[in-house]
Amino acid sequence: MSIEIQNLQSFKELYGSDLVDEQISLEISAKVEAEEKVKRILIQNAQEGTFDSSLVGSSILSRLLPGIAARLAEWMAKAQGKGKNHSAVKFFRQLPEINEKTKETRYEKLAYAGLKRGIAMCMLRKPPQPITLMLQIGKTIEEEVRFNYLLAAMPKAKAAYVRLQVKERHEELYKRAYLKAHERHMGIEWQRWDETSRMRCGEVILDAMLGAGVFELETVEHFVAGKVSMTTFVIPSKLLAKAIGHYSDKLMQQAHMHLPTLIPPKPWDNLRDGGYYSAAAKSSLFRIPSIAAPEIKKNFYSNLEDVDISQVIQAVEALQNTAWRINTRVLEVAKKVFSPAYSGMAGLPHVEDLPIPPDAPEGATEEEIKEIRKKKTLAHLANKRRVSQALRVTGSLAIADKFKDKEKIYFPHNFDYRGRVYPIPAFSPQGDDLTKGLLMFAEAGPIGSEENLKLFKMHGANCYGHDKWSIDERAAWVDKYSDEILEVAKDPLGTVSFWANDSVDSPFCFLAFCFEYEGYMKEGLDYCSRIVLAFDGSCSGIQHYSALLRDSIGGRAVNLVPGLPRQDIYQLVADKVIETIQQHVKEGSPDESVEVDRDGEKVQILKLGTKTLAQQWEMFGVKRNTVKRSVMTLAYGSKEYGFKEQVEDDTIFPALAKGDTTFSAPRQASAYMAKLIWISVQEIVVKAVEAMGFLQKLASIISKSGKAVSWYTPDGLPVQQFYYKSESKRVEFLIAGQRRFFTFSRGTEKIDPAKQKSGIAPNFIHSLDAAHLRMTINHCQGKGIINFGMIHDSFGTSADGAEKMFKGVRETMVLMYQDSNPLLDFVERIKATLPEEFSQSIPALPQPGDLVLEGIKDTEFSFS
Repeated sequence: MSIEIQNLQSFKELYGSDLVDEQISLEISAKVEAEEKVKRILIQNAQEGTFDSSLVGSSILSRLLPGIAARLAEWMAKAQGKGKNHSAVKFFRQLPEINEKTKETRYEKLAYAGLKRGIAMCMLRKPPQPITLMLQIGKTIEEEVRFNYLLAAMPKAKAAYVRLQVKERHEELYKRAYLKAHERHMGIEWQRWDETSRMRCGEVILDAMLGAGVFELETVEHFVAGKVSMTTFVIPSKLLAKAIGHYSDKLMQQAHMHLPTLIPPKPWDNLRDGGYYSAAAKSSLFRIPSIAAPEIKKNFYSNLEDVDISQVIQAVEALQNTAWRINTRVLEVAKKVFSPAYSGMAGLPHVEDLPIPPDAPEGATEEEIKEIRKKKTLAHLANKRRVSQALRVTGSLAIADKFKDKEKIYFPHNFDYRGRVYPIPAFSPQGDDLTKGLLMFAEAGPIGSEENLKLFKMHGANCYGHDKWSIDERAAWVDKYSDEILEVAKDPLGTVSFWANDSVDSPFCFLAFCFEYEGYMKEGLDYCSRIVLAFDGSCSGIQHYSALLRDSIGGRAVNLVPGLPRQDIYQLVADKVIETIQQHVKEGSPDESVEVDRDGEKVQILKLGTKTLAQQWEMFGVKRNTVKRSVMTLAYGSKEYGFKEQVEDDTIFPALAKGDTTFSAPRQASAYMAKLIWISVQEIVVKAVEAMGFLQKLASIISKSGKAVSWYTPDGLPVQQFYYKSESKRVEFLIAGQRRFFTFSRGTEKIDPAKQKSGIAPNFIHSLDAAHLRMTINHCQGKGIINFGMIHDSFGTSADGAEKMFKGVRETMVLMYQDSNPLLDFVERIKATLPEEFSQSIPALPQPGDLVLEGIKDTEFSFS
């Protein structure tokens, strides 16, 4: 493995030869470990018969599929000619010629079935005999036909929902079980194909794969009872073996396990080389979508070289130069809590699988059997989720254990294309509650002042879940429960009922606070607390739209107006929705029977009126969480249709899963609620909705001119949307006298107008909240702060800098929108670069409101 060693001498002089050498060794060993992990996974996939679902298997499958599909289409054309047809024809015809939704052809579906089964089985330690593989392929095709028939028998809306649910179930076993449950519910009894029929279908597809050179037949001699016997197996061809090797190598080249560094990360003097010191962990400053065409990427970096982004780089280097260490007291407790004795506490997954309910007893009714099957399925799914969650916990604890003796560790950071900053390692200060609790700053000054102390206590109450109270109320809560907090620090395992119960918002961050509070109680304001105190934005997207457009109504709802009690935009919207529901309960429209077209057939359905729908929602109850995700995602482009899906996913479907029968027409109920949320939120954040529409019009105009949408943030970062069309190119080769087909997908330089338009609202506002974060870092650096723990709209530092950060985040938001008008700047740049025929159609800017920006400096709840 080659290692970039230029300039290492200067780093050795700065940090010492031993530390730099240890850092290089760490990067190389992490790369080797990542490659070994990929190898182990691929071997395990092969042994378990799931190689087709691996990254290598799926990559190969997608490349080979068009060629096999073409052969099957050719075979079908001949087989349907005059005379007696092959018996597989009638079965193949049962699949639709083309899926109108996905545009997948019948032959692609058949090719996929064959390749998926073939790759999975031929990678087993003992490859299959032809008849075994043919039967399995035939069985897969039968299931496709069977469940196509089931979906066709459903109303379109229900079929769409069932497809979505099938997609979300990752294992074939669960997909089949789910669909079979629907069959039973609908009273459909499938007539199974016999083995001969399955084998004839598999025969055709295996022949196509052999003809394309994907697999080969290998005959092996062996002795049975003293006689020579010949057995034929289906094995990967040299072509397939070479492809497996190629994609495996490619996957291992891409495999990285980025870890914290032992010395300050390499500066971003070169935009394509920073953070880490060796080629084993090389990174770029920007995360550009991998599908982007090479010329697009090249132009992006070329443009950056002509722009002064020194303020942007200053911010990211301040973040990655922040020194951290492992909180060993939290680590030791976490290891013990993640055990059978404390299973499921502190937000951690259970250590052992949940018990699977026994089978239904003899003589059970159909309803009882159905209920037991449902419970068994849910238990299996819960255990599967538990395994993945437990692996994440185990991984976090292992990395913390690896670095627990290091005095200082650092986290290299880079940006996405909108300027949002992310740590490169997966284990980082932007992680979950456990990861955040395991990390603390390596150094910090004394708490120092009563104001810093109050914010320190506020953080403790926030971690417990009291972040909606005033700052004084939060500090008072800590004083009230001082004895309990000190007892947690003294005996964490004996006090889990207080700090690790389900009602605690962030148990491990609260545990870390308890340890630090103990230090404060011993040393007073001289105590050097090293945990992160974070100040979170109050619905950040709406905050930025409100400041941008001086919207006092929206600004009031998200706490940008001083001198008011804490405003909760989610509850405000929920209250408006409840008000409308109460009106509809009294005066809503009646139910009616309406005629709809369902698969070409006119049918009568009951359309619930607003009176019935309101009654059902009143009975169910509208809470803050019912509207929260919809309101939160409004600023990022979500609208009424998106709200409908969110209400279904977050509220209605979970209720149905628990057996709640309040909603007689779940989809009508979700559509009704989405409409109410959409109407209510527009009354509160009028300007934000207006701005989103304006941005989408701009994006459409720019796209029509053939350009990608781009703009500059207030701190000088050029942002570009990487939404281009991709194309698949099918190439035919002649190898060993036979045709071979390969398909290559690659990005083009053609604009995707639809995505450019739909992406502008979220991307523009994300770029502004990212600029605010960077400008806050630079501002606070100037005030002497050295510790930064930042997560997009969460601004964190140690207690010694808490008051400065608390003020700095507000001061920076004011400066950002006083000194610039990002929307006006965007329009002016467009006018200067677009031909007149396009620039003339740019609409007028939204009119600003009367929000007083200076008032943000005096707000208590805007960032708390």
